[in-house]
Amino acid sequence: MRTSKTIIGIILGASGLAFVLGGAGFAADESSVPATAVAAPKFENFDPAKYTGETGKIELPMAGQTAMVMLRKVQDGKLGDYLQVSGKDAEMTVPVGSYRLAYYYVNAIGKNGSSLTFVSNSGINENGQALEIKSGESVAIEAAGQLAASIKAGKTGKIIVPFDSDSSVSLRTLEKNGPGGQLMVRGKSGVIEVPTGKYELVGYTSMVTAKDKTKWYINVSKQSGGNVEITPTTNMKFKASSSYSASVKVAQNGDQVSMALEIAADNGDKCTIMSKAQPPSFKVLSKSGEVLMSGKFAYG
Repeated sequence: MRTSKTIIGIILGASGLAFVLGGAGFAADESSVPATAVAAPKFENFDPAKYTGETGKIELPMAGQTAMVMLRKVQDGKLGDYLQVSGKDAEMTVPVGSYRLAYYYVNAIGKNGSSLTFVSNSGINENGQALEIKSGESVAIEAAGQLAASIKAGKTGKIIVPFDSDSSVSLRTLEKNGPGGQLMVRGKSGVIEVPTGKYELVGYTSMVTAKDKTKWYINVSKQSGGNVEITPTTNMKFKASSSYSASVKVAQNGDQVSMALEIAADNGDKCTIMSKAQPPSFKVLSKSGEVLMSGKFAYG
């Protein structure tokens, strides 16, 4: 926005909570690959029913309602096209060959009606080692070994969020060889059962219905989450903030002004709050109190 007058005040209207669980993507490591080898990689959706060549399997940490693995073909030490493999089983059929594992996710049903989503695009083949798929053999994805063992054993602990409503918690798995991936567990209440293991806390999201039936979404991310170990006897609680404050971060560059709405909890957590029915409004005032501009913030 632009204005030639000096801004001295910004007045906030109704504040509102939005949470977007970051849709994880992937970035191929092409730093050591000749440009000609990666000029225009193609994407192929693999259909095992139509494939007549030799195949092996990739073993995921769990079977899912939906699952996807994105691979990058490797030939003569050069990166080639992408191969996308989808399915529901814990083992996915893949053509024989060498690959770099770029990204994968699994959505599955958890305990007591909860759902699990595991996403990983880090800590895999960090040294550029190819994933070798051989005929009739299965290769496990080691970046989620801890999670796979916990799910197979059916062991969970409890994480409790401040709101007794539809909620989810986000954590990063900690494996022996480093970070594994991000795990999100959704539940219908504020008590969420999480597979046992060692994690880094990321945060939680809850949907809260006000007395006027307005639905508010709150996402709290821990600025320094810290590491936790979830055991069968764990009842870990996120501490609730007693109050939240809204402010606007303003930056001016010449006659150009940018504004960003920020919400802070009194306990130091970073958070966002949104109700689509009540987007926050603002007014921009001059030194004399003249309204230079007014409007509403847009989510996203």
